Amino acid sequence: MIRFLKIPTTILGILLLCLSTNLSAKEKQMNITLIPALGDNYIYLISWENKGIVIDPAEASPVLTEIQNKQITLRAILNTHHHSDHVGGNEQIKEQTNSPIIGPDDRRIPGLDQVAKEGEAVSIDGITFQVLSVPGHTTSHIAFYLPEMKWLFSGDSLFAGGCGRIFEGTYEQMLTSLKKIATLPEDTQVFCGHEYTQNNLEFALSIEPNNPAIQQRLANVKQKRSQHQPTIPSTLAEELLTNPFLRSNDPALKQALGMENATELEVFTKVRQLKDSY
Repeated sequence: MIRFLKIPTTILGILLLCLSTNLSAKEKQMNITLIPALGDNYIYLISWENKGIVIDPAEASPVLTEIQNKQITLRAILNTHHHSDHVGGNEQIKEQTNSPIIGPDDRRIPGLDQVAKEGEAVSIDGITFQVLSVPGHTTSHIAFYLPEMKWLFSGDSLFAGGCGRIFEGTYEQMLTSLKKIATLPEDTQVFCGHEYTQNNLEFALSIEPNNPAIQQRLANVKQKRSQHQPTIPSTLAEELLTNPFLRSNDPALKQALGMENATELEVFTKVRQLKDSY
């Protein structure tokens, strides 16, 4: 059963806490499978017992193979935004599994059945996600947060070490979206849409070559990639420490950019523009 709960934003956290008591997601022994696609995309399959939810299926075949091999009945398809490398598998998966497609209010999402909005909780067989509106990369971009497990599916808003390119929104929108994400618990695990971590951290180090936290994280990431291991998930604590797009008010970053007296938005805009041409 899929339910959409309309909840006033001010009481959302309290109600989700109450719901999580009944969820027992940990008791369900929920797992996440990272399914690589299209070179650098990640599709996420959340599974428990013989059920599953897929998030941002870039293509159908690897998802269908995975659920067939694990004998999983797919209960829903979640989309964070409309880009083809996140929705390319929607219709074929829906056709073969009869799974509803849930995503932002955007007619560009193929096969969309249910709209998910901030201030609502999306409940799928008792697994309840908080919906965050995070425009910037696109105007309708959302993220899904599972409070009980502290799992954030951020799509192309927050990346490990970076953030999404601003295609439709504004710099101010993206900054606001990232600041909203930054209010989540620091032990939140971030499951983003792409394996961009090494490039993102190399860029971060190009701005702050003497930053020891970035140096150490980049070394760890390079080791993982040399062994063909994913760098995802990261934690929000890691991002707050080393991701320049979450540090627009950090005096050290401002000094490195020669922008000591600049506003947070001016610093964020400069960093995003530098990354665009990196």
